[in-house]
Amino acid sequence: HEWCRSIYTKDPNDNFVEFCLTTGEFTAADREHALAQLTATEPSFSKPPVKMEIHKAKGSAAAE
Repeated sequence: HEWCRSIYTKDPNDNFVEFCLTTGEFTAADREHALAQLTATEPSFSKPPVKMEIHKAKGSAAAE
């Protein structure tokens, strides 16, 4: 989806946390579509983001 920017991290208890900034505007049609998806037997899903960057923390085991 191209309507937000997100940063993911883990808290001290090892839970994933997302910080999300909405960068687009939603229309009445978007709202109607979202509400219809709540009761759809086969909901449609948005395409994955075009671009994704993964940044490793300095000194973390994952970065080495």
